[in-house]
Amino acid sequence: MTAEGKITMGEFKMVVERFEENQKKIIEVMNHRFDNVQKDIGVLKQDVGVLKQDVGVLKQDVGVLKQDVG
Repeated sequence: MTAEGKITMGEFKMVVERFEENQKKIIEVMNHRFDNVQKDIGVLKQDVGVLKQDVGVLKQDVGVLKQDVG
């Protein structure tokens, strides 16, 4: 910084470079977290599919029980 309180072009470039580096790091972290969220959503979808199948089987079993009781 100059005596007048102004920054030099070199200092400005350094600030911009640091800003760009930090932005890249933030984007990398966000992409990593987004990838993990997508994987988790995929697992949840599979689990919901299994639960739907289980509910279908339970409905059939209850139907058979109703017939047996009747």
